[in-house]
Amino acid sequence: MKKTALTLLILFTAATARADRILLRDMTVLEGTVIRITERAVEYDPAGDTPYGSVPRERVCSVRYNDGRVQAVSVDSVELTDGSLRRGVIRELRPEGILFMPVEGGAADTIARARIRAITLADGTVRDAGDPSWDRAFIPVPVPGFRHSIVRIAGYCSFHKQQSPLFDEEQRSLDLTQLGMTADPLLLSRHAFKLFVDNWSWGIDADLMLPALGRGGSPGFSFRGVKFGIRGRYGYEILGTFLYSQSRGGIPLERRYTARYLDYSFLGAGPVLDIIFGPQNNHYNLIIQAFLIYGGILHGRLRPNASLRDAGILVSAIDYRMDAGGYTLRWGLGPHICLNRWLPIMLGMNITMAFTRLRLPRPVLSYWSGRTRPYIINDIGMEITLGIHL
Repeated sequence: MKKTALTLLILFTAATARADRILLRDMTVLEGTVIRITERAVEYDPAGDTPYGSVPRERVCSVRYNDGRVQAVSVDSVELTDGSLRRGVIRELRPEGILFMPVEGGAADTIARARIRAITLADGTVRDAGDPSWDRAFIPVPVPGFRHSIVRIAGYCSFHKQQSPLFDEEQRSLDLTQLGMTADPLLLSRHAFKLFVDNWSWGIDADLMLPALGRGGSPGFSFRGVKFGIRGRYGYEILGTFLYSQSRGGIPLERRYTARYLDYSFLGAGPVLDIIFGPQNNHYNLIIQAFLIYGGILHGRLRPNASLRDAGILVSAIDYRMDAGGYTLRWGLGPHICLNRWLPIMLGMNITMAFTRLRLPRPVLSYWSGRTRPYIINDIGMEITLGIHL
């Protein structure tokens, strides 16, 4: 058993040692066997199960073969005042000098401007160190982006479809009204009313996140990491009731009366998970986001029979308005697009579900049910979010 393990360890070490190393200009290192270097790309057999890989030539700094040879591919040159020439990648151009990575790889170091005579970029551009516009040049470096962000702030708006015994009570009250509990029986002799409930909400999210876990250096568009965080949410929810009338002679439904039935704000928090995909230059990211929020209801107000009152059909002052409390549990999942290079903007959509437990201080007398238990509201919907990450 020990001999077998030792043999496997030796084979693994030998295979790793024989691998060629491709050093990219963004300091990423790819390992495998270089097949050929063309005018457009470096083709190689990656280490692992992937059968073939190709990297654009302009993204490759150098190739270190398994025998120790180093071949420059797309490099910048730095001519020093002592006459020596250094080749590698200029990571950053500063007023006081450059951040330089040598063609052999390793850590980047700073070369003072006073030691530099001129630099030649990989595309042939020459910059003299004595040029007054030296510090106006820009050498692009990989954008950190959402993978390294620690804060996200966004606004959202959403639309929902609900189901609740509370709405059943409202419909029952309308049915009783249509049997004759109205200030205008003649109106109901000509029309039959139907009740519908609609819901919309808006609010703000604030996420506190850890840096992404996972390597972000694979070529092409691929998985870039996972982020975990905590989300705080303040939201405002509105439920409206709509009365549609239908002539007893068969005239189609017509929207007649609209009223705000229930509204409340809530404050909650919970975990958030972001799965990140994107190109290697990290100019943008596609994110699959999931979250869970638990929060308490603040300043809830219930207006039983609101549409009937606004329509003038029900004139009773009983239960005109009631305070409401309780809690809400919400979760969501959806895709988001994140810009990193131009502006730190995130735009996304989530499919959401919610469970809300609404507690009233006393039974709703106008419902004639005597119910004292809290009402449960279940809903499913969609929200649109727009925000920034820092």
